Amino acid sequence: MILNPHNLHWLNEQTETDLCAHGAVSVRIGDRQLATPDDGDWCVSAAAIYLLRSLTTTHTYDSPVGEQLIPCCGFAMHPQDDSADIFIMGCNRGVDWEVHHEGERVRLRTYEGEEEIIALAEWRRIVFGFADAVAGFYAASAPKQPYDETDAQGFAAMQAEWSRRRDA
Repeated sequence: MILNPHNLHWLNEQTETDLCAHGAVSVRIGDRQLATPDDGDWCVSAAAIYLLRSLTTTHTYDSPVGEQLIPCCGFAMHPQDDSADIFIMGCNRGVDWEVHHEGERVRLRTYEGEEEIIALAEWRRIVFGFADAVAGFYAASAPKQPYDETDAQGFAAMQAEWSRRRDA
């Protein structure tokens, strides 16, 4: 299993108000290459949240932790009244695969049926590596200044979920 972000950047010229990090990704499960850096940009900040969710929750096409594990975009972030998880609005384009928890292992399965089974500890290391690279990009960038109160609440909720899941 290969899962790495590349060329992290902001889309908005006003980088202080751009709340979503973007970049290319490399994803390979078994012999199946799902994404390469040549495939364009993805919303890696939303991907980090969804991947962190997949550490404790099975992600399937019928019961996803987010629209796709690596979404194309994240237009807006909204706190949910009934959950500590953030809702990130995106589109229907992205890179996706299933993550099935099987005790101390996870089974990663593509739409095409390619599978790879790895230890849960290895999946955790891979996901933390991805999320930490994105977090490092945020830390090295100018402090975020959300456009309005709605954006500020959504961004704060995203940061809270990220920290809660990363520290768990």
